[in-house]
Amino acid sequence: MAITDLEDWLYTAPSREHSGVYDDLKLEPVQKVITHWNYQLRPITVAGTKGKGSTVRFIESGLIAASKTCLSFTSPHVLHINERWRLNGQSLDDATLLNAAEAVASAEIESDVALTYYERCFCIAAYLSSTLEVDEFLSEVGLGGRLDCANVLDAKLAIVTAISYDHCAVLGNTLKEIASEKLAIARSDAPLLIGPQSPEAEEAMCFVLPENSDLQWIQKQLRFELKLPGDHQQGNASTALAALKILAADTPEHVFIDAFAQTELDARCQVIEFEDRRILIDASHNGESIKACMAVAEQELRDDWSIIIGSMIDKQLDDICAALPKERQILRCGFDWPRACGDEDWPAKARQWDYFTDFHGALERIPSDQDICICGSFYLAGEVLNAINDNTFPG
Repeated sequence: MAITDLEDWLYTAPSREHSGVYDDLKLEPVQKVITHWNYQLRPITVAGTKGKGSTVRFIESGLIAASKTCLSFTSPHVLHINERWRLNGQSLDDATLLNAAEAVASAEIESDVALTYYERCFCIAAYLSSTLEVDEFLSEVGLGGRLDCANVLDAKLAIVTAISYDHCAVLGNTLKEIASEKLAIARSDAPLLIGPQSPEAEEAMCFVLPENSDLQWIQKQLRFELKLPGDHQQGNASTALAALKILAADTPEHVFIDAFAQTELDARCQVIEFEDRRILIDASHNGESIKACMAVAEQELRDDWSIIIGSMIDKQLDDICAALPKERQILRCGFDWPRACGDEDWPAKARQWDYFTDFHGALERIPSDQDICICGSFYLAGEVLNAINDNTFPG
């Protein structure tokens, strides 16, 4: 079948990213579709609550520096759908993605299954990994691990970044339950790297570690000079370095470290100088990641900075609110996404903070020369960054 617009085709399938309904997750539809293609590669599969995208990006940068080719699949995107699929660090072009989408659509019909939006995205990545000549395929888990699409392929290297509370209605209300879901990406014949964890998370993981795994616990090293700000990125870089020592063992360590120093990624505590103010934009969307974002804001922003925050209705809103510094001006906002919190969706204690239907309204309350931290959602971050790029961000 001919597909002329990738997003139009993706949206002919149900989107859990829109509905927030994850109670019917299953691997069988994707398993049936991907049997149509011949796989030579096993992926590097990356799960975790925080730091997955950054860790993938660091590994990707290191592989490129080691003269290895790589395909990366991450989600969600920030500015454009093509960001979800990268070849050697660059978003894939429309023609390549449309060709892959057509292959997925044909396999979907032949398999007599109906994939979701995200399942189609993953299957595009899986098809590309079977057709492009690359050394490595990096696959970020979308949600959890056990029932995520990425788990239909056997990882050659499994990585679990920092875990904390998120998607509790799907993954469980305890760190032990969440860890069990994440660690399901491990395979007995492949190394398992566990990135730096909080003491509580590390203890929980010890109860559910897979048997007979080639396990390595990664300790955070505070020695990397990074463009990506924040102490939390040191842990992600440490994890990536351990992975690269396995994937490109003959490459000197300094090559990876130099590559990390140049690595950038949108909406990860991204600081932008805009006219008379500094804007920190971050996709943090649970309590722990908000804390990390606030620590960066204290370092990067000047004096009386304010916070604009939006969130999805299915996030741990109490934890998010508790992580916000109450001495700052805090403004809540909506954004253009079906699951975005409206005014009444926030906990009662958050309603003391004024609410606006979009970030433009919130900005009108903040002096034009005052720094701002805008956080809480990938989708809000994308709206803000698009406005800045399109010159529609208010001055």
